[in-house]
Amino acid sequence: MTNPWKPLDPLELPPDDAMGMLSTTVMPGERRALALNVRGTSSGHTSIGIRISLAGLRSDALQIYQVNWTGNDLGDWVAAELEWLGDASAEQQVSLLPGVTRQIWIQVQPEVAASAGRFFGSVSLSAADGVAKEVPIQIKILNTPFPRPSMHFGGWDYSVGFDNYAVGEANRAQFVAYLRERYVDTPWAQSVVMNWKSLDADGNITYPLDTSALARWLSAWPDARRFRVYLEVGDKIGTIPTADERFAAVVAGWATAWAAEIRRLNKSPEQFDLLLVDEPQTAEQFRTTERWARAIRQSGAGFRIWTDLAQQDPVQLPENLLEVVDTVAINLRYAEHRPTAHETWSQSLSQKGKAIEVYAFDGPARRLDPYAYYRLTPWRAFFMGATAVSFWSFADTGGSPSDNEFAANDYNYSPLYIGRELVRPGKHMEAAAEGIQDTQYLRMLKNVAATHPSEGVRLRANELLDQASTFIHESASSSKSQWRFQQEASEADRQRMEIGEFLDSIG
Repeated sequence: MTNPWKPLDPLELPPDDAMGMLSTTVMPGERRALALNVRGTSSGHTSIGIRISLAGLRSDALQIYQVNWTGNDLGDWVAAELEWLGDASAEQQVSLLPGVTRQIWIQVQPEVAASAGRFFGSVSLSAADGVAKEVPIQIKILNTPFPRPSMHFGGWDYSVGFDNYAVGEANRAQFVAYLRERYVDTPWAQSVVMNWKSLDADGNITYPLDTSALARWLSAWPDARRFRVYLEVGDKIGTIPTADERFAAVVAGWATAWAAEIRRLNKSPEQFDLLLVDEPQTAEQFRTTERWARAIRQSGAGFRIWTDLAQQDPVQLPENLLEVVDTVAINLRYAEHRPTAHETWSQSLSQKGKAIEVYAFDGPARRLDPYAYYRLTPWRAFFMGATAVSFWSFADTGGSPSDNEFAANDYNYSPLYIGRELVRPGKHMEAAAEGIQDTQYLRMLKNVAATHPSEGVRLRANELLDQASTFIHESASSSKSQWRFQQEASEADRQRMEIGEFLDSIG
């Protein structure tokens, strides 16, 4: 057995005492990962059978993957691509390269209606020559059902309406389905879904609006809770410049028209966040954002203004800009470099009614530690009072399929594996999804700390929250996010399970 997030070397041999027990504790309705490493002694390609016997659990509660070797931009081997083999209903075949360690990934995902209790069994490995090994496995299912996480989750997927980055018609449906299964509830689109091509030379709307791209996008994300549109605005709308006295009225007419179409498609404009200028940093970008934001807000259309202010010193941001936005996303790297300043700033924004989010923009993805960077970022966001986490970018593979990073023209930021016709899970995305799940444990714990009638229970809940806060503040550092230098990858799970056991104990 091994920690699923530990970096793996292709020639790594398990220690002599490595035959421990695979075990985890889960709430019904969530998913958690277990892993074990195997290595063949054959001089050629071979395979072994893996069978999981765990009485009392449905076979589809245990999904089996083999972890494929790919590489990163430095030419290093990377074990992060997950190839699904099947569930525990039958023996699955794992392929082995001669002399190369293979990791087997077991995803535990009991249904919401699963019965609570401890379930014991074994993972049997068998080779063609009859040699077999058995690893004990134990799964504890808690009584508390896992709810849909309240932390919003997104990553500039730009998935529907046009071909972009690594997403096209051949892989789009798989891509969206995978993201939805990993709690992504905040999809992104560009201005094609809310364009101003319908404006005439005088800024008047010419009907009907072309809503085909918008309708395709919304239909692909039926359970999304937020919709983000990057408008990439400039110094005019259509032919009307921002300095024209008609500008505000034209923007208002455009916003109102699109709000009506969104309602007609059974969504609410209040669910939409509009990014006007990406990472505004100059005085002119601030002015452009402010002019558009004021016009949209004054229209009464209902859209919210979202901005990603990438500023090392947030105090330098103009107040008139902050007045006209609804949500401020804080760059994780800057927040880690100046934690006190950003924490004080985010608290002041919250007091003014602004929503706070966290976004991360490091790469290439395969160099980053799935645990320190992807899994713990949601923890950091939770303790900053953030309502959402975003990673750049689910779809940006640097110009090549993400399992062939050697051919990439630029950084591969995608935490999953996207080929031209095939989408596969990646450890980095799985870690992010587990981090989103972790924040729901923290949210439930915080609610107990604030509302439980027993003072003793509230006290214990606050102790656990303090413990988690100390852990994340001590681990928060970009310098720890390089996978090859990972030192520890188990504390998050230890604390999660302790919180889960506590929540179960109080009913």
